Amino acid sequence: EARHLGGVTGTLIGMQHYAETAALLGVTGYGPEDFAEYLARMGRAQDDRIEWTREDGEVVVRQHTWRLMHGVPSPGAAAFDSWNALWQGALAVHNRHLLVEVRRRLDQGDPRFDWRVRARLPSPVC
Repeated sequence: EARHLGGVTGTLIGMQHYAETAALLGVTGYGPEDFAEYLARMGRAQDDRIEWTREDGEVVVRQHTWRLMHGVPSPGAAAFDSWNALWQGALAVHNRHLLVEVRRRLDQGDPRFDWRVRARLPSPVC
């Protein structure tokens, strides 16, 4: 239940604050590259090492540090899920036709976080 509530709360906060934070960061577009730049600038503002690139037709964001959890010996998976929900909520406002997918998780032993930002697949017509 905590994971669910943290996710809902994170999503709502991301949605509520996206426009203001994007303006403060100078992010103005609506494409996947613009959202990747938003994530990168948010990460740098948190003093994390983060960059984005285009790879195999998708935009890839890589974050190598997680300063927010520095000193926390074993943050539970719910901590990442709630934090990641902020970005899901922000993306919903940025462009509802885009999807951000987590591919690697620093908190689960991967060398970094990887997110893929891409267009949603169209819904099948019945």
